[in-house]
Amino acid sequence: MKIDKHELITALKFVESTMNDSDISGSNKILTFSGTDVCAMNDELHLRYPIKTDFKTTVPTAPLVKLLDKINADEIDLALADKELKIKAGKARAAFPLEDTPEHIDEVKAPNQWHKLPDDFVQAVQLTQFTSTPRTDDPAMSCTHFDRKHVETTNGSQMTRYTIKKSLDDAAFMLRTKSAVCASKIDPTHYGQTQGWAQFKNSEGIVISVRIRTGEFLPLDKVLKQERKTKIEFPETLRDALQRASVFCDDESPRVTVEIKDNKIRVHSKSNSG
Repeated sequence: MKIDKHELITALKFVESTMNDSDISGSNKILTFSGTDVCAMNDELHLRYPIKTDFKTTVPTAPLVKLLDKINADEIDLALADKELKIKAGKARAAFPLEDTPEHIDEVKAPNQWHKLPDDFVQAVQLTQFTSTPRTDDPAMSCTHFDRKHVETTNGSQMTRYTIKKSLDDAAFMLRTKSAVCASKIDPTHYGQTQGWAQFKNSEGIVISVRIRTGEFLPLDKVLKQERKTKIEFPETLRDALQRASVFCDDESPRVTVEIKDNKIRVHSKSNSG
């Protein structure tokens, strides 16, 4: 079959980089042509990028991407023969050995219903990621928690809660923060849930499914409950002050202290270097 090379390489590079961003070793080594999509999967993510082919197979990712980068033709010919994926482009010929298709690649089915995501969903995921701890097995510390009104994270000493503009229908789950951020990078417009997976789809039809984590998230409501509410407007110069104070932070003294008192904000840090 003939296929646009630029369309194909865009899809393959996207799949490769996204699976690599998931930070799970070896997850970007192979990809599967399903007939309707280019697919890849690891323990945390399942990715589908719409590309139609007249065959189904699995091939190594990096060598195929490297070859396509060097082909100057706008159109290439793909075919399965002799247990290989054969590529023709002008006078160029190449063949790639087939890989075993992951047995669970088809386990993630499309949800029965897609729900519209609020416009600030991506911002919520990306802003809350910084108070999650990726290197821990405790889901309460390493995950992003979603409910109908909030996107939130905590690492035990810090927490972030983002109140989204529009309620998330049927949402009450935790996702590994690194994986949630991967999903946010496709600018998803809709989401749905199936057994064990939260799925996100964008306007181009790209779907990233993220495995739902089990466990209990910390009850942030108790911590965030305020007896008295005081609105504080931070000055635009606070960012520069924090950056200057952080110059003196090191591994032994990694913190910047912010004091709010008598209508003034004092920012300072202290370490062996200053």
